[in-house]
Amino acid sequence: MPIIEFLIGIFFIILFLYSLYKYKNRMADLFALSCLLIAIFTIGYGFELQAETYQEVEFAIIVELSGLAFIPALSILIAFEFYPKPLSILKKLIIFTIPVITFFIVLTNQYHHLYFSDLVIHHYKGNTTTTLVRGPWFYIFIPFTFLAILLSHLLFLKKWIEVSFHIKSQAFWMYLGSSSPGIAYVLYLFDIVAIPYDITTFGFAIFALCFFIAIFQYEFLNLEQIARERVFDNIREGFIVIDQRNRIIDFNKAGTLVFPWLSNKSFGKSIEMYPEGPLLTNQNSQQFTIELTRNNQKMYLGFTVTLMYKKNQPDGKIFIFQNITEQTIILEKLEEMASFDGLSNVFNRKKLIEEAEKELYRTYRSGNPLSFLMLDIDFFKYINDQFGHLAGDQVIKEIIQKCKERLRQSDIIGRFGGEEFLILLPNTNLQNALKIAEDLRVMIEKLPITFEEQTIFAKISIGVASTSSFSEPMALNELINESDKALYLAKNTGRNKVCSLNSQMETIN
Repeated sequence: MPIIEFLIGIFFIILFLYSLYKYKNRMADLFALSCLLIAIFTIGYGFELQAETYQEVEFAIIVELSGLAFIPALSILIAFEFYPKPLSILKKLIIFTIPVITFFIVLTNQYHHLYFSDLVIHHYKGNTTTTLVRGPWFYIFIPFTFLAILLSHLLFLKKWIEVSFHIKSQAFWMYLGSSSPGIAYVLYLFDIVAIPYDITTFGFAIFALCFFIAIFQYEFLNLEQIARERVFDNIREGFIVIDQRNRIIDFNKAGTLVFPWLSNKSFGKSIEMYPEGPLLTNQNSQQFTIELTRNNQKMYLGFTVTLMYKKNQPDGKIFIFQNITEQTIILEKLEEMASFDGLSNVFNRKKLIEEAEKELYRTYRSGNPLSFLMLDIDFFKYINDQFGHLAGDQVIKEIIQKCKERLRQSDIIGRFGGEEFLILLPNTNLQNALKIAEDLRVMIEKLPITFEEQTIFAKISIGVASTSSFSEPMALNELINESDKALYLAKNTGRNKVCSLNSQMETIN
């Protein structure tokens, strides 16, 4: 029996040295220290089993307890390493208060007998076993030990629950390993087993086996999972990792809040089988924005794609994203403010010219006509002078609103300057443009505009130009100038009319 204990102790010493040599991180240090303390406890128990005198037994007991004193507290530290928020220095000091006191009490026990007052020595099949006559500190340290083991056990259990009780998981082996020493110690402490040996060492052996599997099969000490939970799972940005075949490899909690289909069941499945999956994989840019609807509200997500390589070959992608809804809405509002006229709520001149350039380009590509209506409010200065500038503002608002009711959704209207407005009519030739312009003139002429209990009737003049009137492509400024000349023709020939300039000089009264 002592030989088995010594072999177990030697195994833990080897594991202690291997962990320090192989891995260089805090978790490796904690695990290595645990192995060293277990080795001290186990070797001390080996000495106890082969001791022949009271002094040898007492020495062996002190060696055992010196190792055992710190193991429960250390198990708590190891368990908390798997959680995002590490323990503060103050909490660590509190956890180690009882172990440190126990260590010094054990070393000086012969002077005060606080841990044990005497040793009752037994002999069983050629080995020495001992029963402690318990001192007052024993009843402090043992409950602390049980609570520490229970806490670490529950912490590992929580981790196992998070992976849906998967047996082939690191959390399972950590949970199993953390359970065995506590169970063995309970069986020994309450004399449940038939033999008088302390089987806690066998519990530690099972602990070593489980952690050994966690080390070599799941790379426990390289901190990949710990780093993942500390960083990957707890940053605000969402992450989705896919392999070269678009299968889901990993994701974090922030990702699941946006895409509920991300779960343990989605591992290994193609991302393209989920609603937004194709939207992500079909993007050619490494930075893009997508629009989603969540709870009947728009959500904008900004994505950055990082390509992964293995042996210089593409191996997958990491999608990093964050909610940029608030920023996008603000930018849209700023863009709207920069693009729209505040009074009439139509495009301002800068935006109008931009849209006109685009529309003219489409016109020449498609071969369809594009017509221009330059609209001006007649005697607008008189309206301002007679009724006030606020009345003039009201006139502009109502005239433009009435025009919008007649125009199509594809038509474009913007404020060209002062009381002049330019209307673009895609897919409309000169003849149809003249009819639309006349409709607008008649509608406005009959429109009563009420301002502070006064009724105002305004009239408009419209100049019309169209690409259909020219055999060669015309530049935008030439077409605008053409409609502007037609407007001045309408103004100079009596106002409240529609005019156009071409070879036949068409005019509608």
